[in-house]
Amino acid sequence: MKIEEKPSMRLLLLQAHDNKDTAKIWREARNDGSLNLLTSLSEDAFHGLLGVSTPDGYRLGTVSQEALPAGMEEVSIPEFTWAVFPCEGAFPDAFDSLRQHILTEWLPTSAYIRTPDPCVDWYAGEGGKSHCEIWIPVAERH
Repeated sequence: MKIEEKPSMRLLLLQAHDNKDTAKIWREARNDGSLNLLTSLSEDAFHGLLGVSTPDGYRLGTVSQEALPAGMEEVSIPEFTWAVFPCEGAFPDAFDSLRQHILTEWLPTSAYIRTPDPCVDWYAGEGGKSHCEIWIPVAERH
């Protein structure tokens, strides 16, 4: 885990899903070509796909300055301090285990508190060379 300052980001997001089944959301986006579209729009500095947890639900997107495609929404995330956790192991079990560790063990004992801003899951790579990180927006505990 590392604490990072990340610059503001312009996100292009697919429509919100009230569905809590994130695996189904990813599967549908893969099947309808949305993941390919997001990958083609992704900026080099943040190249990859994002899973963004917002008050509206779970959203898939990418960081991009490209024109807003039809059916997508633009959301700006300001500069934040993030706790960045790399995820290693078989997906989704390693991811679920890491998220549980963050929420039940790391956050309660760390020098940081979670801010109410969106959490981001970042995915890069293809096939057996993929990489994932969980980004939690944080502020120093006072």
